[in-house]
Amino acid sequence: MNLKLNMQPIPHKLRRKLADNPFMRKCCWCGVESGIEWNHALIYSGRQISEEYALTPLCRKCHRGYSGTIRAEIKEYCEMIAISRGLADLSVKYPKFNWKQRKDYLTKKFIKV
Repeated sequence: MNLKLNMQPIPHKLRRKLADNPFMRKCCWCGVESGIEWNHALIYSGRQISEEYALTPLCRKCHRGYSGTIRAEIKEYCEMIAISRGLADLSVKYPKFNWKQRKDYLTKKFIKV
């Protein structure tokens, strides 16, 4: 089955807000501070979620440097960060998905105690 994702640009108002956020200036995977691109980390009903918490900063290499796409572990790590940042809002605005269960799964995968 070939699913086609509806790619959407980040709205200008949200772009300005992201540009002012210090978190969005450094790659959340490798820590590089140059060549930052904003990644839509969450998808709901085949559409990218364009909320501040659902976007994560990645350097160009992490975002598209692996054959033009994000490696699976980077994608899941960004998803964990985005869900953690917006869990309360996600549960209200996008209720047909169990965001807490997904967050718990990803947290166990990445956070070693």
